[in-house]
Amino acid sequence: MFGELTLSLRGEINTLTYPPAAIIAYALALISYNVLTLVRASVEVVQGQETADSMSCYHMAEEVSSTDQGMTIAIPLKDWKKRFGKLSSVDMAEELKRMAREVQIRRYRKSTRGPKKPKTKRTGSRQHVSTQKLLTQQIC
Repeated sequence: MFGELTLSLRGEINTLTYPPAAIIAYALALISYNVLTLVRASVEVVQGQETADSMSCYHMAEEVSSTDQGMTIAIPLKDWKKRFGKLSSVDMAEELKRMAREVQIRRYRKSTRGPKKPKTKRTGSRQHVSTQKLLTQQIC
């Protein structure tokens, strides 16, 4: 969790020199982590645990940060409140499951590492000799 907070959600910002600013940034990262965990849990319920485990917190955070401003401009706050503000917890869970069915998982997949390259063998006939050994021989 702390790795995700630091790297994906930028909860630890080096340039914040004032402690209250750093605390606010960390608190916002914790809230963001809870939201992303809720999204991942919704996907897990609908599409399975293996699918949810393959989702990258980093890619989800990037998606949210890149579309947040546009969504705020396109849909006023009163419309968000009208749509989601009065939902009960059961209705909200059903709404989250409905949205989780439409998530395009391939956009949020964790990056996979390619195959390792084989180590190249040293070419040449000379063996490695330590610098300390060479210096010792020159002094004696």
